[in-house]
Amino acid sequence: MLLLDNIIENFKEEEDLMNYKIILCVLFIILSVTLLFAENSFEIVITNFTEDSNLKAAGAEIGDLLINYNDIKVTSINQLGELKIKVMSDHVRVMLQRDGKNIKVSIPTGRLGIYLQEFSKDHKFDRNAVIIEGIGKLDWGIGMENSFLAAVTRIEEKFGDDINYLDLVGLSGYGFRTHIFDGLCPSSPDATVGWDCGSYILGKLGYKFQYYFLKKDEGGLAATTDIGAVSEDEMIMIIKKNIDSGWPVIAIDLIEIPEWGIITGYQKDGKELICRTYYDKTRGYDIASKMPWIIMTIEGKEDADLSGLYRESLTVARKLYNTPEFNKYFSGIRGLKEWIKLLENEEFFNNLKEKKLQEVKHANWWIYYSLIDAKVIAVKYLENNKDKFGLKVKIIDRLISLYTKQVELLLIGSDFVPDTREVDINAVWTMETLQNQADILKKIVKLERKVNLILLTL
Repeated sequence: MLLLDNIIENFKEEEDLMNYKIILCVLFIILSVTLLFAENSFEIVITNFTEDSNLKAAGAEIGDLLINYNDIKVTSINQLGELKIKVMSDHVRVMLQRDGKNIKVSIPTGRLGIYLQEFSKDHKFDRNAVIIEGIGKLDWGIGMENSFLAAVTRIEEKFGDDINYLDLVGLSGYGFRTHIFDGLCPSSPDATVGWDCGSYILGKLGYKFQYYFLKKDEGGLAATTDIGAVSEDEMIMIIKKNIDSGWPVIAIDLIEIPEWGIITGYQKDGKELICRTYYDKTRGYDIASKMPWIIMTIEGKEDADLSGLYRESLTVARKLYNTPEFNKYFSGIRGLKEWIKLLENEEFFNNLKEKKLQEVKHANWWIYYSLIDAKVIAVKYLENNKDKFGLKVKIIDRLISLYTKQVELLLIGSDFVPDTREVDINAVWTMETLQNQADILKKIVKLERKVNLILLTL
């Protein structure tokens, strides 16, 4: 304020138009610099690569900072997506930074094949903040793509028998599950919808837990259930009580897009929730920007006998294959057939409004991507635990072979289901590409029938 007061006083004494213009220029420069620093107050870090990463092939490494794309400074992940769409040339220039040194590379235009995360400086929490230490990070590209089961993995690492993410996906049945909501909804791969794999595995591991839903006004989630519907103040009290007792809280929609994360503490009497999410802006614990609309409190753990759980996971798989629907989510082979039917229904897509159509395009990609991930893990789960199912190895090998063929087909078909974050989806969304995707899924159905025949004999 002192600087501004001096400038204004000087303006009164001079009463000069030129001086007025200079003052405006100075203020504009100060504002511009302030906004520039605010815009670039975080680092955009490469956290992992896809198998066919162009940027990795060019020499990029995990931990590199992404500085420029096509000679334009990258200020956010969303802005990077916009820059990629605008590139018209065959190759693009990318500047990275490693250990303070800039590295320039040229790569083919299109998919970078990287996972990115935006990091700000770590928070300085209040002295009286209540924090549960030692809960690992959540992130895309570290081999844990299902956010709920990843949250369970981090809790299991600290409080349980340290069963890894791969085994949790298999033991929960998620690796064998295909769920499709009518009309395509991005919630379809959520482990807690339809047949709730999340609750199932938590119970089998001996955890005591309880869901709570945030009361909404008209049309809110709580309108569909009276179980655990609480006000915001009540939810804060529940979270505080759970954290005070030493147990974290699994919650959805803490930062940005609704994904599951972990509430690891609180400060300011619960008005600020400390958390781990897939959208953290810091390398340490972050602070939630939203009040979650569903939480699951972990209230303790009993010893659990896991000896028969591997064989039981195949029984769960059989149930998922042969139950057509769970809570409005089409399941198994029925789910695949409903998905195919929708892809071949041109009238359905033509009748959608633009915003809804974009949501469906994203959902279609996310469900497909999640299906690949689940099948890949199903193969690894079966391979790593052949001696734990109590079955002849040749039966497990046959399942591995069938799932491996599915993965190969799905990867081929991914060319017809482009990542909505990587390309201009409107340019490639045609009935021809949809039919190509449907044809791949029809081949998957044939393989799934063979899997089911094996499961039915167990």
